[in-house]
Amino acid sequence: MTLLEMLDRLAPAMRRHGVSHLTLAENDAALTLTLSPAAAAPVAQTMAPSVRQDTVPSPEMGVFRMGAIRPGSTVATGDILAFVEVGPVRLPVIAPAGGVVHTVLAQDGDTVGYHAPLFIIQSE
Repeated sequence: MTLLEMLDRLAPAMRRHGVSHLTLAENDAALTLTLSPAAAAPVAQTMAPSVRQDTVPSPEMGVFRMGAIRPGSTVATGDILAFVEVGPVRLPVIAPAGGVVHTVLAQDGDTVGYHAPLFIIQSE
């Protein structure tokens, strides 16, 4: 298994153990992972008990490219909210649930980490 194939397991393990920076070397290649801090949890008193929040993570490390979605936009499950550029490739950031975009956690052009929180969607 290569280092890149291990990303799906490394990032969650790093979060579980409180590791924010990790460098791994294999042969003549090295991989450095730096996780962004998780978004602060919202204050429970500011929302009605029936409101659910979904955090939308970055699909990969790269450059965040904002689309037309803004706070207050209504989205459906599967909608493309933005893109993350990895070299010449643009990966879509997909809404995991329908609802209203409550918060945008990154700005256009920001470098984002693997699974860094990018949006918060509220739904009832």
